[in-house]
Amino acid sequence: MTIQDLLKKIMLFLVLSSTATALVSCEDDEGDMDPIVEPEEFVSGDYETTISLVSDISENGNASDISINLLGAAASENISEYRIIVAKSETDESAIETDAASLSSDRFLSVPNNANIYENIVLNENQLDFDGDAITNGVSYRIWILTVGTFENEDVFVLSEPSAAFILERKALVTTLVSSIDSNDALTIDSEGNIYASEFGTWTANGGLGTKILKITPEGTVTDYATDMSGPLGITIDDENNLYVIDGNNGSTGNIVKITPDGTKTTIATLNGWPAGIVKDADGNLYVSNYNLAVLHKIDSDGNVSVISNDSNLTGCVGIDLDENNNIILGNYNDGSIYSVSQSGVVSTITRIAGLPDFFALGYITYSEGFVYATGIGTNRIYKVDLEGNTEVFAGNGSGATVDGSVDNASFNGPNGIVVDEVNDVMYIQDWGAQALRKIEMLEE
Repeated sequence: MTIQDLLKKIMLFLVLSSTATALVSCEDDEGDMDPIVEPEEFVSGDYETTISLVSDISENGNASDISINLLGAAASENISEYRIIVAKSETDESAIETDAASLSSDRFLSVPNNANIYENIVLNENQLDFDGDAITNGVSYRIWILTVGTFENEDVFVLSEPSAAFILERKALVTTLVSSIDSNDALTIDSEGNIYASEFGTWTANGGLGTKILKITPEGTVTDYATDMSGPLGITIDDENNLYVIDGNNGSTGNIVKITPDGTKTTIATLNGWPAGIVKDADGNLYVSNYNLAVLHKIDSDGNVSVISNDSNLTGCVGIDLDENNNIILGNYNDGSIYSVSQSGVVSTITRIAGLPDFFALGYITYSEGFVYATGIGTNRIYKVDLEGNTEVFAGNGSGATVDGSVDNASFNGPNGIVVDEVNDVMYIQDWGAQALRKIEMLEE
């Protein structure tokens, strides 16, 4: 090699523009890799790719949650592919510049050059990040695009500016367990995770026309558990799998019916008004809300009936459950109010959920780990309320349809009955309008 050749090689270097890092290489006669492009001959910005959008589109817990839009390089005729690289935000930029071109194929997504604008590119679920780790929720990432092409018949690798940092946020998913079911009202659940659903049926001024209680396994198998009912509404279950159902409502009275596992039915009480919701405590006491009367009834384990509270706010209450202190939580169908009633009968307002229609506000409620979950039967949403009254939309986009998806994007059709399987962290919702049984995998707070 002559002195002139050596000086020429020293003058050649890697070109860094303000927006991209360019790596151009070839082999010399001895087989070594050397930079060969002079600055005045090569504009790295012509090879740069621009990231225009990064979206978190799913709840898979891997790279397939990521969708990106990008603008291809200006020197398109010289580009062969774009490699999408996901790196932890903490990764040193110099390491990415040094190693991006030598990554194994499982650490990037290769997009062939066939357009100027690329939209909704979803990454492969098995793609790893820059470090070779699985891409998952809760980690801060940035995305880089490595443009692969040629300049004067030599390989060129140009690294884009990174995207803004982002974190994949895991959201609970709404799915449809049973798409068509002969029930539309209250739900309860046994210790094995089986769901029981009451068929109030078509509403009339004198009660519902439904006749059944259904049993649904966690896998979605449906059987008739009890028949010859008369517009059954609220439903609860004890540790021996005895069901307690509010039945035979006619606007003036309603029956509290006990159904044993062998199918034997016994009316244990008849209450005035329109008894609607029912819940059982650990001591075997039953509490019953009443739609027509401003009363909250208690039925003890011996069948004795008493009035815990007589308060005008309680007219219109249907949904009912107990908190960990054995306070009775009530949801008002008429105006969307949620109340807490102590065992001594003191009524406290937790909140009145805003934006609900009158007389078609809340279906049922359930209480789980410090929160009341209420079905907005008139708004097609599920609400989450803490005991201080702070309220948020937990699930449902408000459209009246049965569409699965994340809790933000899924839709309900008149959600009504609701219950949480706290052993398996699953919520079930009965759609009144679609007569579908929906399921939400609960996430840890």
